[in-house]
Amino acid sequence: MTIGLAASLGACSLDRSGTALDLRSTGQGGSAQQGVGGASLIAVTANSSSAAQGGGSSSSGSGGDASAWLGSFGHRKLVTIAATDVVTTLWGFVVPVVRTDPDLASGAQADGDDIVFAMLDGTTRLAHELVRFNDQSGALVAWVKLPHLIANDDTLFYMYYGDAYVEDISSTQTWSADYRSVWHMEEDPSLGIKGDVKDSTATANHLSPKGNFESTDLWDGIIGYSIDIDVGNNSYLETVKNVGIKDAQPRTVSMWVLPNDNPSEGGYGRSLICWGPANQTSQANFLYYNSDEQTFELGYWANDGQTPGNFPKDKWYHVASTYDGGTDRIYVDGVEVTSRAVGVIDTTDTKARIGLDTFGQGHYLNARVDEVHLAYAARSAGWIATEYRSQHDSEAFLTFGPEQDAP
Repeated sequence: MTIGLAASLGACSLDRSGTALDLRSTGQGGSAQQGVGGASLIAVTANSSSAAQGGGSSSSGSGGDASAWLGSFGHRKLVTIAATDVVTTLWGFVVPVVRTDPDLASGAQADGDDIVFAMLDGTTRLAHELVRFNDQSGALVAWVKLPHLIANDDTLFYMYYGDAYVEDISSTQTWSADYRSVWHMEEDPSLGIKGDVKDSTATANHLSPKGNFESTDLWDGIIGYSIDIDVGNNSYLETVKNVGIKDAQPRTVSMWVLPNDNPSEGGYGRSLICWGPANQTSQANFLYYNSDEQTFELGYWANDGQTPGNFPKDKWYHVASTYDGGTDRIYVDGVEVTSRAVGVIDTTDTKARIGLDTFGQGHYLNARVDEVHLAYAARSAGWIATEYRSQHDSEAFLTFGPEQDAP
């Protein structure tokens, strides 16, 4: 069975500029993202005069609505997410689109501004972020916000391209309000410019390179590029402002990390991400990798927990930690590996660091990092498992149909 992304979205309509409006309440804590019954998030921008002025009708099936077409775009492809890759029903989920497509090289603008996405009705635009595009090879890295992924059903939507007059409509609305920060690690940290490693959310909490980064520290990553943090150069990344998560507020940190040789710290780990001081009156939130014990650690102050010791260096891992107000959990490669009842914590809101602790222990990291996401919500196990699947082999997660030409 298949389900189109136009289904069950009767509360959405288009305004006169072509912007899809969500007429439902979205909430703040991410509840809409956890399963059935939450609001469907579909904040979409359409700034071009060639954007569709209609749409919003419901359609489903393997081919979509062949009679409906978005604006002046010359081409489109049907995109499918197989039901077997969706663990549970999720709302407002953002998927990576990573592919090398000769049709994009020949049919899209050189800067990729006309690569856009629409629901299965063919006309209702989906919010997306264009990270980069190579017009010679057709290599694309983008993120698309889907109103929902339905368990046990294929999810279908369109990728459009081929409109010479469309300007950049990549949008921070791709990442809903409960995403505090999303860092793709695409920028060269050796330039040493404050806020040079960009946050893709509306929060705009960019990262400043610290220490001695080199131009060779930008590597191929899991999705696009990654940044190599070198303990020998005392390098790390620091946010330009506070993270905006404190006390016992819910949270999720997820990231890709490839640990390298890390000097022994006498049993202590090396900081993947950390914010807040750590003392008797204030607590930090830190996620570590311990190379001595080959574990990941999550802690606050004198209250640390760690995974079983089976995560050796020189391998990419998707690591996620959650806290829901009473229990914290660590997931590795989409699977929960440990959980603890920690009660009410009292973390302090400060700037965050990636690659160094924030409380003076000097535990620099030696690892590559990619796709660091910080959310003001405790994501479900199904969310994290699907996030891992969609990013681990992002090209295989999406299946593209043949090129269709405008009628």
